[in-house]
Amino acid sequence: MLNVKDYEFWFVAGSQHLYGEEALKAVEKNTKEIADYLNGTGKLPYKIVFKGVMTTADGITQFMKDAFGRNVIGYMEKPVKKYEFNNYMKAAVNILSLETVIHIDSETEVKSKDVLRIGTDNGYTEIEMITGRKITGIRKSMKAWEEELQQYGFMRINDACIINCRYVKGFEGDNVVIKDIGVKLRVSRRKKADCVKFYRTYRAKSSKYI
Repeated sequence: MLNVKDYEFWFVAGSQHLYGEEALKAVEKNTKEIADYLNGTGKLPYKIVFKGVMTTADGITQFMKDAFGRNVIGYMEKPVKKYEFNNYMKAAVNILSLETVIHIDSETEVKSKDVLRIGTDNGYTEIEMITGRKITGIRKSMKAWEEELQQYGFMRINDACIINCRYVKGFEGDNVVIKDIGVKLRVSRRKKADCVKFYRTYRAKSSKYI
């Protein structure tokens, strides 16, 4: 089985003790409600975790140490500079732009990050999940899958296989190598140059965060 990172969005609020305990409780309550609301929308690829109200320099320092032990885009200090905010928002959008929900039929949907590859299945197509489970008999062409998922980092390596670049370790000869499990999948010779270019572009966009 592939080793998949389980990301979180950490959510904190800042305040000061001089406002009093009632004010701090209100800030905590409101911040929790915001996190719960965002989680409840079902529109985010990862869970938002409320991490408390920061009120002291020591508390903020410890929080930053904990955060930078994870996968962090960056952080801002007041006064926030516009260019810093814009750069971090662009980075966040880049991460989210590589995620989508794949609608297979009216009753079935999967997250793109959970899909390893898409292949042919006796005239139909099939989706192989990172767990090894396969969803077969899908009435959708490889061309349609390619056009829909290319923007999310899915690369067609031959006529019968579209691979999620998230799980590609690299190229070895005429094959792509899958992370963790070492499986090699054939790359069509006529597609190889385009695949290498596509993969490099994907890695440049996502390697810092994925």
